[in-house]
Amino acid sequence: MKPSIVCLIVFVMSGYLCRGSNEELIALTDRLKLVITEHFPEQNIEYISKTGQITVSLNTMPYQIHSIGKDGKIAFQAHEEIGPRADGFIIVLTPQQGQYRGAANLPQTFNRPYWKSFGNAIVTDSGNSHIHAEFSYGIGIPPVAIAKIAEALK
Repeated sequence: MKPSIVCLIVFVMSGYLCRGSNEELIALTDRLKLVITEHFPEQNIEYISKTGQITVSLNTMPYQIHSIGKDGKIAFQAHEEIGPRADGFIIVLTPQQGQYRGAANLPQTFNRPYWKSFGNAIVTDSGNSHIHAEFSYGIGIPPVAIAKIAEALK
């Protein structure tokens, strides 16, 4: 018998987002669940919902990371960050008000010290908000799974 994946999502948005964004976040999560269960059917996928944010993860661990600034300088002091193992991933979906105004040209894949991260800002149907999506993955994740998850996040 295959293990079933259960995801309980509770939103306490306090009027932060425009109407309809919660439904779009739920629909995005449902699309991701289909892709993830197709490529990782026997895995123990963890779904965590915080106030307005959803995190989906598999095989993660803490890393000591030395940040690299925009000028290329490496920070002397390391900080702890949870990241994917070689055969793991983390997807973080965060609804945000307004249009994306970040410095990165999204969608884009970033090379991190121990893994890669695909980032995107998914505009909601209302156009008044977006869902910031970050998909971090290790080198052991099959390329077809990476492509399908990234496609679901567009």
